Amino acid sequence: MAEQDGTATPHAVCLGESMAALLPDRAGPPETVGGYRPAVGGAESNTACALAALGVPTAWIGRVGDDGFGRRLTAELAGHGVDVSAVAVDPHRPTGLFVKETGGSALPHDLGAGRSRLHYYRTGSAASTLSPPCWPIRRRPGCSTAPGCCT
Repeated sequence: MAEQDGTATPHAVCLGESMAALLPDRAGPPETVGGYRPAVGGAESNTACALAALGVPTAWIGRVGDDGFGRRLTAELAGHGVDVSAVAVDPHRPTGLFVKETGGSALPHDLGAGRSRLHYYRTGSAASTLSPPCWPIRRRPGCSTAPGCCT
């Protein structure tokens, strides 16, 4: 993670699968929606961006595919001030994706006003292979795996 290039050492590290997201341009079942807006989603990326916005030096560790969704995801997080230098790019697996369905159209198969559902497409994604050997975390001398021991 950053340090050699003069950027701050992260005080918070978010680890896990962030995904590309497709958000509908209007409410209704997926077969009736006219278009989708690309975005980034996932608890890890949302938390990392919020912490960075509060001025906390933050990094995200994850895996993305060598595809447009992965490049968009890392660029968006970096644009929010999140250190993405430890993100691995997998040349063989895609970036995970979810599609949001929003109710409230009164069309057949609608979820109902105020309801939404996420459709996940992440089986075999780059992040599905994320495991401890992938984590570029150094532990402080004498520390266990207790929270706060990573530097």
